[in-house]
Amino acid sequence: MDTMGLIYKVISGIIAITFLGAYAISVVGINFGEPTYLALPLIANAIFKDFILAFEVLSILLLASLIGAVYLARKNGGSE
Repeated sequence: MDTMGLIYKVISGIIAITFLGAYAISVVGINFGEPTYLALPLIANAIFKDFILAFEVLSILLLASLIGAVYLARKNGGSE
């Protein structure tokens, strides 16, 4: 094994352990209390009154990605 390969493996290991530690700290810090239940009308009002523009933009983006995926699937040998 060459020296650069060993250095890359050590650096990758250090980064992986760092991310694992940050993940573990964030999971341990979660405070599980009593569950809170949101009523469906509150969620509907938030989506269709407060965030209507974001909802519509997201729907157009998802539609465009679906059309693009179908186009790519047919272009790359899908049945016609």
